[in-house]
Amino acid sequence: MFAKDFRKIARDRLKNYWGLATVTGLISALLGANNGNAFASHIDYVEPSNTGMGIGDAYTGVTFYNIPFTADHTVGLTIMFMISLAIFLIAGAITVGYARFNLRLVEREQVSLSMLFSEFSRFWRAFAMHILRFVYIFLWTLLLIIPGVIARYAYALTPYIMEQRSELTASEAIAASKEMMKGNKGSLFYLHMTFIGWALLCMLPIYLWIIFSRLYWQINFSVLPIFIAGIMTLIAFLMLYAYISAAEAAFYQHVSGKSKQVVSNDGAPSEPKSRPPMVEEPVPVERTKDRNSSLDMDNL
Repeated sequence: MFAKDFRKIARDRLKNYWGLATVTGLISALLGANNGNAFASHIDYVEPSNTGMGIGDAYTGVTFYNIPFTADHTVGLTIMFMISLAIFLIAGAITVGYARFNLRLVEREQVSLSMLFSEFSRFWRAFAMHILRFVYIFLWTLLLIIPGVIARYAYALTPYIMEQRSELTASEAIAASKEMMKGNKGSLFYLHMTFIGWALLCMLPIYLWIIFSRLYWQINFSVLPIFIAGIMTLIAFLMLYAYISAAEAAFYQHVSGKSKQVVSNDGAPSEPKSRPPMVEEPVPVERTKDRNSSLDMDNL
């Protein structure tokens, strides 16, 4: 199967679930879920500065929100620290729950938002998975950026494995992902890269606003176009996140050998054809001798 096949499966499964998948992806990202997705971003740290508190992604080091200090900023710092700690603790369970959501979606089963919170029965295993994955990727990143990227793809399937094989510990699931991704890291990387065009297209409202602002900034300025462009861009990226997550789940199903689909000649996935019934060949009967006679049966 090729990247286009995984995208086709994802689009086919999301046909009636775009709204639910988008909302689920938004909540999962806010609660710290990260499936190894190249486009995933989540709250991971709180960074105080001279002017406020920045909330950012520990994987990329990008601070994407800043809360200015107030007169009593100690209360604000305490609240943000507690929120960050809570997200850090539940991120593993949410990640495995989001993997379950996408796997059931790809398997054509009924999905719901509650699946996101269905893995808290394995809270500590999921928490250990989140910690170990982060530590391993961080240590590899200390060498160079490329080893860190390779490590991230090597451990990318860990949440899916933990969801499918509940008997595994966190370290065993990570080892299984590493083994499963041997020879497949490039395929998953290429699958993610095929979404770059969609990511650029998601930025179209912002591009249009920049052009508009340069042309008409001196004449008429309004906050409304900025707000509309920002909302449209956010919705587009959330839909893209759901699209990538579903395609990644289809990739896992294929790599793990659990895919029930066959790709037709035109590249579209189709249901496997039923095999014709097997016809049993007659079993040759061994020639025997008559117990009541010493003569051979062939000589009669």
